Formats: sequence, C-alpha cells, structure tokens
Amino acid sequence: IPQPSGNSYASSAPIGAYTCKDGTSLMISVGTDAQWVTFAQALGQEQWLENETYSTMSGRASHRAEIDDLVNSVFSQYTSDELAEMLQARKCVYGKVNNLEAVANHPQIAHRQTMVNAVYPNGHGPRDRLPDHPAGLQHHGDPFRSGERGPSA
Repeated sequence: IPQPSGNSYASSAPIGAYTCKDGTSLMISVGTDAQWVTFAQALGQEQWLENETYSTMSGRASHRAEIDDLVNSVFSQYTSDELAEMLQARKCVYGKVNNLEAVANHPQIAHRQTMVNAVYPNGHGPRDRLPDHPAGLQHHGDPFRSGERGPSA
C-alpha cells in the first residue's frame, strides 16, 4: 500500500517545495527528462546533465535524496525572486509558496475582489472570505454574508 509522500512524486524528482536564500519556498515540478535538461540549464548546472544516473525520470527518482541535495544547494544561493526569474526565462514549472499575508496583498486578489471583509450574522467568524462561493457558505444553517453584522455575543 503506498504511503503518503508529501509533495514528492514516486516516479520522478525533483518535485516539491525548496527553500530559497530569503526563506521563501518555490514549488517545482520536473516531471519529464526534457524538463530536467531545461531545469538544469536554467540553474546553470549543466554538469548535472553529465551524470547518466540523473538522465531518466526513474534514475532521478531512485536518487531522490541526492537530487534534493543538489537542488537545495543551488536554491540556498538565490532569493525566490532571482530563482523565479531564472526559471521563468526557461519556462520551467514552478510557483512561489505564499503565506497568508502575501496572498491577501497579491494584486490579482485585489483586482478580482476575491477576498472581502465578512462577518457572520451573529458577529463571530473569520474576517475574510471568498465572495459568492458556489457552495453557499453557511454557519450552523445561517448564511455567511459579506458586510452584514449580527448581534454581539
């Protein structure tokens, strides 16, 4: 029976969140042999491509700890913005792992108004919510409405 493996993937590596010099993590997914070549080139690590063990998905998966050490070593030398620029330039698959503050302050969140102040009718509950949630958010049968303030408890 397969066991949980976090963000990794059993048949390839590197896949997962790797911490950058500034403490921010980038989530990467190198799922094919062609992506491995592009990834190594984006990071300026062409010597990785000389190791035949790493040339296939299964080879990288079998040596996941070594691959993780290599990636961590490089990521620790750059900020998340620097790495994002390097990876984006080669069209590598990656994403910045944001904390709640970064999500709340993201320009796209403000533009799309996907986070708004909200209060449960009884005055309790989270400060923010996603508007017009398709599930029709409710708390103990009471609708969850933006901007409505219920009686204080």
